[in-house]
Amino acid sequence: MKKDDASRKSVSHLSSRKPPSTREHVSEAVKVASHPVRSEILRALREAPSSAVELEKKTGRSRYDLYHHLGVLEASGLAEHRFRDGKTKEFSLCTPSRPDHVVLLLDRTELKKNAKALRDLVRAAEALEGTKIPHKSKISGVQIIFSFPWSPEA
Repeated sequence: MKKDDASRKSVSHLSSRKPPSTREHVSEAVKVASHPVRSEILRALREAPSSAVELEKKTGRSRYDLYHHLGVLEASGLAEHRFRDGKTKEFSLCTPSRPDHVVLLLDRTELKKNAKALRDLVRAAEALEGTKIPHKSKISGVQIIFSFPWSPEA
């Protein structure tokens, strides 16, 4: 099995199903989406819905490994499937119209691709927080969780 050095950017819409604790659900969804293989799958599904065979070609991962991770993504509410042509499972991102939260994960690779956007993001975070963020040049990842007024914790 190939090993990724870093997670890739993923935007995940968390389901509006209400678990016992939304904080735990958000934490679990971030954990699920941050896994390098699942992040790679989410990135591919963001481009287009895909079958396991198509994902195998896009990612270079074994179909069996993909089925495991797709199952985890479906259980967390981040992905779903439908049957294409009545037999082929086609996976896609689950994007509810009113998600409780939207999670944005950026890794070192994505941050390096757009250094200006990272500087702007850090400036905006400092302005919102009212304090300087230390060691800006050493930032290796960013996790942002957007919550909405209808979210249980909002």
